[in-house]
Amino acid sequence: RPSGRGNGGGPHQRGGPYPLRVGRRPEPASSRIGVVTLLTHWEGEPTRVWEEVWGIPGFEAWSEIESTNDRARGWARDGGRPWSVVQADAQSAGKGRAGRSWISEDGGGLWFSMIVPERRGALELMPLRTGLAVLDVLHGLYGLEDVDLKWPNDVWWQDRKLGGILCEAQAPYAVAGVGLNLSTPTGDEFEVRPVGLSELMPGAISRARLLGALVQRIRSTLEQGGPRLSANELERIAERDALRGRVVRCSIGPGGIARGVAPDGGLRVETEEGVRSVRTGSVRPVGRIRNSGGAAI
Repeated sequence: RPSGRGNGGGPHQRGGPYPLRVGRRPEPASSRIGVVTLLTHWEGEPTRVWEEVWGIPGFEAWSEIESTNDRARGWARDGGRPWSVVQADAQSAGKGRAGRSWISEDGGGLWFSMIVPERRGALELMPLRTGLAVLDVLHGLYGLEDVDLKWPNDVWWQDRKLGGILCEAQAPYAVAGVGLNLSTPTGDEFEVRPVGLSELMPGAISRARLLGALVQRIRSTLEQGGPRLSANELERIAERDALRGRVVRCSIGPGGIARGVAPDGGLRVETEEGVRSVRTGSVRPVGRIRNSGGAAI
């Protein structure tokens, strides 16, 4: 089960380095739409201020919503512009890969989705590219070195799940959803042991600073992406590949030793019959090998 569940204890500080705007007319704190609340202010500022600061055409902040991905897809259908962002403090029906649920309680993490222009052949690569952008931000803001990509869409720290990515098509656009644990989820129901960002670094976490950096980095990364992973992208993925060189079990087809990601985004798995490309299903590590040519242990 994806590690989206939070205990509500993640420390935050408002505003980060972004400038406060003064002289604006006071607005109500929120407006009710059905059973969810669309906020007019987020982290102490009107939502339109964050649009200006981050350079995006639209920003919706919700106290709670069923799914940020579903809302972003609906917004795209109704004319939402590319690079608009939907953020929620909590999701009541968050979505993970392969139909899994993503429990995201208030204060436990950062949950958001972006409307993205869909380029031919690029949707399958979007989780990996989004993941690279997330790792870049975590390194740039907090100096985290040992955070890895777990094919195809998870962010791991020492085999513990820090976050996940879900990308979905919504013609003529796509939606890239990201969930990051700020506090470490509790409970024993998770398939992969979770971890929160607050466990990896001291001090308070500015949600505004983190979300702003993620939005801008994800956008620049996806804008530069082509129909296949470039040599530079493959090199960066190889350096941060949580599965490379490990014995893996595949939900579809035989398992083997993970040998890295191919230009088309598939995971190369060495089996007794040769190297095959895994494009669908789930993959779990079950061990390591002694060296690049050694036997599995």
